[in-house]
Amino acid sequence: MGAPQGWVQLTTSGGVALVVVLVSWLWLAWRRERWLVDHDPLTDLLGLRGWRKALARARRRPLRRWARVECDIDAFKQVNDTHGHEAGDRVLCGVAVVLREVCGPWCARSGGDEFAALLPVPHDVTDPAAWAARIGAVLRARLHVAGQGWIGGQAVTVSVGVVLTNAADLAASRRAAELAMYSNKRRRYQHPAGGQQDGDLPAAA
Repeated sequence: MGAPQGWVQLTTSGGVALVVVLVSWLWLAWRRERWLVDHDPLTDLLGLRGWRKALARARRRPLRRWARVECDIDAFKQVNDTHGHEAGDRVLCGVAVVLREVCGPWCARSGGDEFAALLPVPHDVTDPAAWAARIGAVLRARLHVAGQGWIGGQAVTVSVGVVLTNAADLAASRRAAELAMYSNKRRRYQHPAGGQQDGDLPAAA
């Protein structure tokens, strides 16, 4: 005696639904694995591999000028040692949020407490150096304000360097941006009452 027709229909429809759910789950898992290849799982920014791909894409646009950003969290080891790694993770994610909001999609966590970003200079900008300086100023101001709230009772500061570059000089621009960042870090340590950082070193070619 065969199964009732209604039961067969119910079983068939239930099996189809299960297959759809399973396929959807596998597709999402596959997308997540692909995403993790290029991204940092904590901050959702690009990881080193994704950052290298972004730089490679930039090199294929030889007529564009770029603003390169390098930044790191000051005394980050002290944050972890004093407040714990959970607090350190909050700081890392906080920096990532501000960096993405100010600099756009090409942002990366390039090291433990180090971050980088690359912004194309808009075609209608007549003074790229001034435009890049404004980007740096906005980023510093936003990080300065946000850093007051990441850890209760302790302000967290982030040093930032910004330089102009082009496709041919992207490799050299990293060093130039880091020098600007370290210069700003030294200035703030020498004049701690100043709070925010000053400008950057001269732009790269």
